[in-house]
Amino acid sequence: MNLPAALAYLHARPAKGGRPGGEPPGWSAALDPRIRPTFGRLTLAEASGLLQGLMRADLTDYHAGTPPVTLGLHTGAIRYERRDPREHWKTARELWRDGFGDCEDLAAAVAADLHYYQRRAAVPVLYRAHGRTWHAVVRVLDTGAILDPSRTGGMGRP
Repeated sequence: MNLPAALAYLHARPAKGGRPGGEPPGWSAALDPRIRPTFGRLTLAEASGLLQGLMRADLTDYHAGTPPVTLGLHTGAIRYERRDPREHWKTARELWRDGFGDCEDLAAAVAADLHYYQRRAAVPVLYRAHGRTWHAVVRVLDTGAILDPSRTGGMGRP
């Protein structure tokens, strides 16, 4: 199966709530520099910067020949698994090696997939899912679509 067909299987979900433009709840907090909630021992801004760095590392993996993680999600070779206690953020190469990753790993890798293989501008973003829980998804910049590779990888399934 080619990459565009595999990408069609990603769960593109319309964003709910938030500001006009369809941002998910908590989005304004992620973009407003006056609000600095913490993300573990990091601020949200710091965690977002590290997530961008992980995406850049994934681009390096793709340039070196690592297959797109999106195909692994579609075929079941890569699945979502709740974050590990050490909170090690995995590169695309490590996702293929281990066969699983958490939301940050998958969001960064899929954003890099879209950029490297499809030449589409996409970024991994964090938003407040509920309470003190944060979740990483992919925002496609030209359409504003929000993709959730964790759901594609099995999050929320028994």
